[in-house]
Amino acid sequence: MAYRIRLAVLAIVLSSGLTQAQGVAIGLKASTAGAGLDLTLGVTKGLNVRAGANAFSLSQTRSEFDTTYDAELRLRSASLLLDLHPGGRGFRLSVGGVYNQNVVEGDSNDKTAVTINGTTYPVALVGTISAKATTNELCPYVGLGWGNAVGEGNRIRFTFDIGAYYHGSPKVSVTSHVNPAVPPNLIPQKFYDDLEAERRRVEDDVSGYKFFPVVSLGLTVRL
Repeated sequence: MAYRIRLAVLAIVLSSGLTQAQGVAIGLKASTAGAGLDLTLGVTKGLNVRAGANAFSLSQTRSEFDTTYDAELRLRSASLLLDLHPGGRGFRLSVGGVYNQNVVEGDSNDKTAVTINGTTYPVALVGTISAKATTNELCPYVGLGWGNAVGEGNRIRFTFDIGAYYHGSPKVSVTSHVNPAVPPNLIPQKFYDDLEAERRRVEDDVSGYKFFPVVSLGLTVRL
């Protein structure tokens, strides 16, 4: 819900400047960040402001060390970029920011026993294990591309972008949904120690993924 509210506010702010824009274009795109929409406003012959939103979801079964999860990847992002077109031509340098709501989360799918940090526990005792990985919400973006959506000439144009935004090292949480019917004193302290050790192992394993690469192809129409 918060993501949708932010997008609505962004759309209102952008629409207030439409009457002063040097040109306006809308676009559809497919990218590593998901399917998306772009709105481009021309500020000068060589400078545009571009706002966009992307979304994509994927569910699959994945294993992390000794635990198998029914996992879901949800990509949700919104961007606000400045596109510099030297001489008003197609080539562009893009800089700006991304509001990032990407997340990976999953629940263990073992029905009888689950192995955490090398120790096997009965599911009836410790319940389902849930893991979640998130990154920074506000991220700087730099990229190169081709296609001046509001430039002179054809109203319909193809666009291309390649770049990346920095979202920092992923933060991982691992929790247990213990059966409420199980008395707390039956859960050994070692299980919680193993759960924390598993969380640290997963977080260390993904700590190097600090950048999100963006490659996109799109089609724009000048209004």
